[in-house]
Amino acid sequence: MPIKKKEAKWQPNPEDLPQPPSYQPVRAPIIFEATGIPAISSRDLSYFFNLAASLYNDDPSEPVVDHVNAPPPPFFTDSPSNPGPGTSGSDQVDMRAVLVLSLFRQTLTHITPIAERFHLGPADRQPLYALTAQPSPRSAAEFNELCIKRRDPIAGVWHNVCTSDIEPNLNLGRSGHYRVASLTMDAVPVWRRVASGKVTSETSETGRGNKLCIWWGDRGSLGPLGDTYGMWFESGGEAGTVEASYVVQWGGFESSEPGVVSVKPAVKDASGQFVDPRFLQEDLATLYFHGDGRPPQFVCRSSAALIRLDFIMAGLMTVLALETRKLGEEARRMAQAMGLRHVPY
Repeated sequence: MPIKKKEAKWQPNPEDLPQPPSYQPVRAPIIFEATGIPAISSRDLSYFFNLAASLYNDDPSEPVVDHVNAPPPPFFTDSPSNPGPGTSGSDQVDMRAVLVLSLFRQTLTHITPIAERFHLGPADRQPLYALTAQPSPRSAAEFNELCIKRRDPIAGVWHNVCTSDIEPNLNLGRSGHYRVASLTMDAVPVWRRVASGKVTSETSETGRGNKLCIWWGDRGSLGPLGDTYGMWFESGGEAGTVEASYVVQWGGFESSEPGVVSVKPAVKDASGQFVDPRFLQEDLATLYFHGDGRPPQFVCRSSAALIRLDFIMAGLMTVLALETRKLGEEARRMAQAMGLRHVPY
């Protein structure tokens, strides 16, 4: 009887194997209390629209008048244009006003590159803010230019708020401290701060062309401020000041786990150093992801944030687009390492 020769089992060349996924630090589980979230806003949507545009008038019968120290309104060339921030009505602000919006996403994730598109409003067909991505002049292969607009709930007219430009070929997984996006505002609100229910100061900006930037850094580079997004003013009367920090504890739009994105104020300690925003109890605004199929909810209880809602929302929507891209890149790397073709982003 012939003896069958035993063949050696085939083994792949180690040099042909894909690189293992990079080390990812262990993250603490996301724990937050989502109970007690208000279902609807405490005021009508037009109040918050006008407040963000610095045109809120407490008495509808009272004519809108110029403030004595207000700058002249800017000359806008876009159509439709933003209302000039040089005019405003009553300086009274409802300190107890609460804004609640839901997030609705229309992004087609099966098309590459992904053109992000979503809006926030009390209902799907009642948007207040919207983001649409398009190819950037600096990178036509990526949809890096984000157009952010605010919609008048009464007239139904869209107003340009900001153009956010994500850095081309951005690798959000690398270490260090680097710029991730630049924001150019189409209008800057007149009102800046609130004290005792009244607006206390006005900006001297004409409104158009003021620039902000969003930076990201890891703990090794920024210490306590690491692993958060910081939004700074680059030009204008507030150049060099921090508008807000964005703390992300969220697994992405495809995640079935609850998460939260918190907008934190910039606070310094007695030594002049910025406090870790994670330890701050105060939120300028919060975006809750329920993980059970319900639309995410944006909640803002801070009057200081409501009068600067254009800035807060422009940064938040940019951070959501950045995090979605970051999670998508991580998923693709994992899929390639495992030899998979389908990527769940």
